[in-house]
Amino acid sequence: MTTVNILGNALSGASGSGSFCGNVSPSLTTPVLGTPTSGTLTNCTGLPIAGTTGYGTGVATALAANVTGSGGIALATSPSFTTPALGTPSAGTLTSCTGLPLTTGVTGTLPIGNGGTNATSVTIAPVATAFAGWDGNKNLSANNHIEGYATTVTAAQTTTLTVSSAQLQFFTGSTASQIVQMPAVSSLVTGMSWTIVNQATVVITIQSSGSNTILTLPAGATANLTCVSTSGTGTSSWYGLVNTVIDEWVQYTPTFSAGFGTIASSTVYSRRVGANLEIFGRFVTGTVAGSLATITLGYNGTNSNVTSASIIPTLIVAGYVVGTIAAAATIFVTLEASVGVINFGIQNGSNSGLAKANGSAAFSTGATYSVEASIPITGW
Repeated sequence: MTTVNILGNALSGASGSGSFCGNVSPSLTTPVLGTPTSGTLTNCTGLPIAGTTGYGTGVATALAANVTGSGGIALATSPSFTTPALGTPSAGTLTSCTGLPLTTGVTGTLPIGNGGTNATSVTIAPVATAFAGWDGNKNLSANNHIEGYATTVTAAQTTTLTVSSAQLQFFTGSTASQIVQMPAVSSLVTGMSWTIVNQATVVITIQSSGSNTILTLPAGATANLTCVSTSGTGTSSWYGLVNTVIDEWVQYTPTFSAGFGTIASSTVYSRRVGANLEIFGRFVTGTVAGSLATITLGYNGTNSNVTSASIIPTLIVAGYVVGTIAAAATIFVTLEASVGVINFGIQNGSNSGLAKANGSAAFSTGATYSVEASIPITGW
């Protein structure tokens, strides 16, 4: 009877529904536990984050948010991310980052000091310290283009140029048999060119890579060699143009030998044309004499400062003379090697034009004569 009364009293305050349960391993359905004084929730599931406490600021909110990506949880110090989408960070230092695409990953103009050009467009007009660019017609503009420069003292040797040789090649000195061999055209592109300046006193031979002579360059002359084909080793792969030195005419006062007598007047000019001295002038003879008729050479306004070339044969014709008097003979300017004067020869029935004539044999007293001559010069 007592047990029934106890059970009755217990049931009179019961809540919920279902079967009775004991205190060992009961199975409850949606019970309202209230505030247990103790418990172990190791095997429990479905715990809402809002029902937990003890987190740092914002942790509970973060735990309740939807997860993006995959992998482990990243902490604040030295986390390692794999292909994260960073969005737009409010701050960051990318010193150790790599792989940044320049076309889409950066903004602004990269300075020269940082490996850029400091330009946002092609510069087609010359601007100091700026990067140059071609215009719409592939033209490149500049105030000046500084070519590479090299100088060589001539010797009995071959100077071989390559694709990397300086564009301006100057030669000085006085030793003959100097050869300049141009680069192998197979290493070039058509249009590449070199300028050879002969400031030496000897002739320079310019050859192709196959040792074929393209041209010979006189002393004082300049040659431009342009590659016109990238095949072969002969002369046809090159176009050579010789620019000869031509000075202005300058008057000088020559010395007339005693064969002319005392010259009444004279006007004589000279100039350099390549390796030759050209002279022209007029003079009036004095009382001609039976000694050799000679006139000294002069250049750039100075008398007796040049000498005929040593390669000249025994006696050659170097010019002519015309007088104001009627004559049955022809007067020539004759020349010997390594001398500083011109001679004169007379050609008629009794005289050889290739013999040095006396003044009285070739000229008349008090007559006016015009002379022109071209003389190869030593050192030019």
